[in-house]
Amino acid sequence: MILGPGTARTERTIVAEYHHFLEQNHDATNATILHRLKEAPGTMHRRIGKPLSEWEDREILALYSNRTKATWYPYSAFVAFLFFRGYRRASLHLIYHLPFELSRLHRHALEPYRQKLEKTKQELGYFSGPVGTELNLWIALLAVIHKPLTALTRADFENFRDEFQQWYQQTQQKGGHPNSRLTRLGFYLVHWGVLPAATRVFRHEEHFARLQHAPIRSAIAAFMQWCDAKYQPSTIDSRRAALLNFFLWFQEHYPRRARLDEVTRPVALDYATYLKQERESGHYAQIYSIDLYRSLRLFYEFAICERLKTSPPRNPFALGDVPRKPDPVPRYLTDVEVRRVLVYCETGASLKERTLVITLFHTGIRAAELASLKASDIVQIQG
Repeated sequence: MILGPGTARTERTIVAEYHHFLEQNHDATNATILHRLKEAPGTMHRRIGKPLSEWEDREILALYSNRTKATWYPYSAFVAFLFFRGYRRASLHLIYHLPFELSRLHRHALEPYRQKLEKTKQELGYFSGPVGTELNLWIALLAVIHKPLTALTRADFENFRDEFQQWYQQTQQKGGHPNSRLTRLGFYLVHWGVLPAATRVFRHEEHFARLQHAPIRSAIAAFMQWCDAKYQPSTIDSRRAALLNFFLWFQEHYPRRARLDEVTRPVALDYATYLKQERESGHYAQIYSIDLYRSLRLFYEFAICERLKTSPPRNPFALGDVPRKPDPVPRYLTDVEVRRVLVYCETGASLKERTLVITLFHTGIRAAELASLKASDIVQIQG
C-alpha cells in the first residue's frame, strides 16, 4: 500500500482504477505508450488464463519469457500498481525477478517519497549517491509486509529485515555481507517517527544455560545486570563472552568445583597459561586474550564487593598475570613517512582517500572523529 489502499472489490474495478491512476499519474510521453499500459491487464489475464486473484508468481514471471522490453514495461507497470495499492502481497522472489526496479515505475506518483528520502538523507548527514536503493527497499518493505506506512511496526521491520538479509546474502553474491542500505532505511523510519528507536534486549540466561552450577550462574546474572546498567552493548557482549569462555573452560578442567571461591589462585594462573598457549598458536590475538583475563578480574572484584554467595575473600586474578596491553597508536609520523603518504595522495590515491588524509593532517582529529563527521559539521569560510 505504497500509494494508499485501493478500494476496488472486483477485477473489473481494479482495472478501471488502474486506468484512472494512469491518466492522473502516468509518465508516458505519448498516447501510444499510454494505450499499451492500459491494455496490459487484459493481455496478462488472457495469457495466464486465471482470475487476477489467483495469479501465481511463476505465472507472472513466465509472461516475460521470450518477449521484448516494450512488452516487459506494461506488464511491470500493472504488477507494480497491484503492489502499490495493496491488491497483491509481494514476495522478494517476484520483486527482484521483475525486469524493472519498482522505483522506475510510476515515477510521478513516487516522486514525493523520493524527495522525502533525499531530504532525510541530508538531515542525517549521509553523503553517498542518490536514494534509489533506499526507495526500492522502502517499496519492497511495504509490499512484502502488505501494510501502509502508518501501520508499520518495529516487529514488521525486523521480520522483513531478517528475511531480506538472508535472501540478499544467498542470492546477491556479496561475500556474506548484509545490505547496509536497509539499516539506513531503518534510521530514516525512526527519523520520520514511523518506528521507535531499536532497543537491545539481552538474554544472558540463554548464553549461560550451558553452565551446570547454580551459584556460578546466579553470580554471573547479578554481574550482567550491573553491566547492562553501566556499559554500551558492545562492551556488554565482550564481558559476557569473557565469562562464558572462562567458566566453560573451568567446567571442563575442574568438573567437581561448583563455587566462585573454588576458582583459586592456581586456577587463575592455569587459565593465564591456557590463554598464552592460545596466543602462541594463533587462535587468540594478544589484546583479545588480555581483555578476557581482565574481564574476569573485574567480575571477581564485583563479586567480592557485593558479597555474592560463595565469593572468595580475595581476587584470584591479578593485574600482572598477563602482559600489558600494547599501545596501537604511534606517537608521531616521521617526515619521511608523511612525505610518503603525500606522494601517494598525489599519484595513486582516490579522491576519497586524498580527502580523508588531508582532513586528518590539517585538523589533527582522530579517526573516530573523522568517521562521525556530518555535512552540518563542515562550514566554508572565505572559500
